[in-house]
Amino acid sequence: MPDYSPDFSAAFEMPVKSRMLYEHRRWYKEKTTQIFNQFNNNYIDLWYDVPFYGKVNRKGALRVPNKANLVYLAKENVHTFEFVAQAFKDLVFFLRRAGSQGRTSLRGFLRDFQSTSSFRDSTAGYLEYSLPVMETFNGYIITKDIMVLNFEDYINEFLKFLRVTGAIFSYYSIFAGRYTPVGSSGLAIEFLPLNHDNDKSKNIFFQHPEFRKYVNTAANFGFRINKNAPWMIIADLNSKPMKLGHRIKRSSAPNGYVEVDGYMPQHFIPSIDWLFENYYDRVITHAFALLKSSLLFGYKEYQEGMRYLVDHGKIIFRPEREFKRISTAYVEKTPLREFYIDTYKTSNSLNPQSPYVDISDIMKVPKFNDSFYASILEKILKCEFNVDNDRAYRMFRKKFDKKKQSGTGAAPLLDLLEDFYNPTKIFDPATKTPQWAAHKKALTYEFSNVMIPNEQDKPTTNKVITEFYTGF
Repeated sequence: MPDYSPDFSAAFEMPVKSRMLYEHRRWYKEKTTQIFNQFNNNYIDLWYDVPFYGKVNRKGALRVPNKANLVYLAKENVHTFEFVAQAFKDLVFFLRRAGSQGRTSLRGFLRDFQSTSSFRDSTAGYLEYSLPVMETFNGYIITKDIMVLNFEDYINEFLKFLRVTGAIFSYYSIFAGRYTPVGSSGLAIEFLPLNHDNDKSKNIFFQHPEFRKYVNTAANFGFRINKNAPWMIIADLNSKPMKLGHRIKRSSAPNGYVEVDGYMPQHFIPSIDWLFENYYDRVITHAFALLKSSLLFGYKEYQEGMRYLVDHGKIIFRPEREFKRISTAYVEKTPLREFYIDTYKTSNSLNPQSPYVDISDIMKVPKFNDSFYASILEKILKCEFNVDNDRAYRMFRKKFDKKKQSGTGAAPLLDLLEDFYNPTKIFDPATKTPQWAAHKKALTYEFSNVMIPNEQDKPTTNKVITEFYTGF
């Protein structure tokens, strides 16, 4: 059992000074590293070492699981990839059998190894976030007396709104950030529903007499322990049990054991590259589709919210205030003016008699094509990544505009966006975080930060598991 003092106690919800919080975090990071070094380094640090693990492929491009490739095991309450589910079932079976034979007390400690959380749908989570943002913006338009009469005006005002509020809106940036946990990768499973930010609750794990057994047993089945949430196990895609296989004791075998293929090969997954290519989707394409649907939803809700201004079947915009002009003789009210909101109705509309806009009507307008929405996404990403109008950006924008003018659609534009706005591509070597606007001379390509915790602490070949693969 690890011995350390004082206990871990950092928690962001506590009203402590930043200096004290920093010292608590430093103590936690250093001591837990020492603890895991005693246990074959079988951990993963998502706070400091590999914040993008499971959310990027080996080239560092953001990827999200295709939900069609996930399975749900009701008995274990696990929603994940089939090969991860099998590894989890084997791990739980082994631990439960050991518990029934009196060889471990982990069964009661981890609530019979029943999962409380696994895959988290980042797309559904984004919609829960983005649609209220659009509704808030619609209210902002009214309260600020902003005249919005068409879809283009609506988008231009929305871009101004994002710049003023500083809100992160794109699914791309939200998925890349800490807003989206590792559970969205489909590779993580939690045993307990505890707060990751509260270090005090982690002491019971590190001080448990069988913590070593828990860590090493997880390694035998291809899982690493989340260093900052030890009740979470994460599939190590490059571990020996996942890629190559392991030995199982069997008395009927000639040598007393049999060799079993890795969990990925058993499910016809030949490599990590193949897994990300076939089981995951590009985050940039999801971001493009979600932005488009959010904007269309917002404009439709805005226009329908102006129903109280309908006059003789036509939607008008009437300022609520009575503006006045002063003459030399008297004060007179400014004549009421009517401004019609564009509904984009044509003879081909699904409901041409309706005074309200229909999303299908806007989608039929030629100028609102895929290139139009890709340009909107680029403007949002430029703001969210805090990119300067420097030489690198100007070169990128020149390529982007050239592709846009060629009329080849959204695909080549999204390729350029994914390559330029890549959160894993450029890192400040001191802070290990993406930097665009400052210290450009100090930037370096920190590719190892994508998949590997610490290259120098790679376990020796005679140990149970292998290290993460850098991809480069």
